Amino acid sequence: MKIKALILAIFVPAILFADPYTINPALGFIASVNDARARAMGRTELMSSTGPNAMFANPANLINVSYLSAQISGQEMSGTINDGDWTPVSSGFLKGSYPSNLNLSQIAFAMPFSAPNISNKAVAAIGYDTYLDWRLNFNSRFQDSTSGFGIFNENTTRGGLNTISIAGALEFKDLYSLGFALHKSINSKLKVDMAERYEVDADTNEYLLKVLTDYNASALFAEIGVTAKLPADIDASLIIRPRFTIKLKGQISWGFYPDHDIYEIESKIKMGDMYGLGLSKKFQNWITIAVEYQNRPYSVLYFYTDKQQIGQTNNGHCFRIGLETQTLIPVRLGYFIESVPIDGQNDKKATPKSLSGITAGIGLITRYFCLDTYAEFSSWSYNHISYLYEPPVEYKRKESLTSFGATMTVQIP
Repeated sequence: MKIKALILAIFVPAILFADPYTINPALGFIASVNDARARAMGRTELMSSTGPNAMFANPANLINVSYLSAQISGQEMSGTINDGDWTPVSSGFLKGSYPSNLNLSQIAFAMPFSAPNISNKAVAAIGYDTYLDWRLNFNSRFQDSTSGFGIFNENTTRGGLNTISIAGALEFKDLYSLGFALHKSINSKLKVDMAERYEVDADTNEYLLKVLTDYNASALFAEIGVTAKLPADIDASLIIRPRFTIKLKGQISWGFYPDHDIYEIESKIKMGDMYGLGLSKKFQNWITIAVEYQNRPYSVLYFYTDKQQIGQTNNGHCFRIGLETQTLIPVRLGYFIESVPIDGQNDKKATPKSLSGITAGIGLITRYFCLDTYAEFSSWSYNHISYLYEPPVEYKRKESLTSFGATMTVQIP
């Protein structure tokens, strides 16, 4: 029972990782598609992802690729955590930080082609994507200046569900397109190193708890997209990603230093069906506005051994809006509200919380080369309960994340 309680504590982050649009809310946020144009336009990825990157969000939009194209995307992000007022029970509070984290997130290639007996336009694509990115550091410190009690945490998370993807799109009557993408994990790992030091008071020795996890992750999943050109210069998109399972297999080592125990474990994260609907409209060839909705299916974590359910969160919702000026150097702005899973992870379904953010960016577009950039600031808060006191203390915890990124596109006519 003790080992299951510990695994629950370690794998709550894994439950939260499982939504494709966020990493663990305690570790910040990241869109599933790191296309800079879509990120700058409020994360409207179903309508705004460009070129080969469309295969990761809405494969039907690959039909907009006119030349052999290559894309590469990257981003940097960092953030902070601060607790609200702990008084009257304590004069101490927790502060945390997410150190700057720069990574290459996507590489993609796409090519239009013709084939015998196929008169309509078709596009094929292949790419690499950090579909779930688990790489982040987190450091926190809590100390009660009245009693002297302190907890010091150092956490390093590495790895992710990395995928190789193949996709294709086919156009019908110059009005509709149908796209399909297949994603297969490659060399995907999850590693978490946690060190937690306790100081009861000035005269008590320190206790150092160390927990090391090392898991291999695997998954196979697909996505279907449809786009349509509607009257009044309106485009519409629909995507569906059927449910699938992420399998985790590895070991966990834990104990108070220098003693430790090692356990082999297998578990799985069940991903729910995801769907999304987007619309965009061009106004007099000078501005484009995109809006979209996506559901938020959150996962359930199980042990293979006895099929014990660890946690589940109610499904949430996501609303996004963005605009772009139709100029040589387009200016982009956006706003989004997304549900994120947090708090109350148990056998009963918990209620997700809301993350909101603003985005901005510019682009440089030429016939053969495009460079898009974005900047994003998001924040959220939630009630947190500390069981260090009797009765337990409830207070508001605030988190924020700042991220920057770019996408470079090269086209070969």
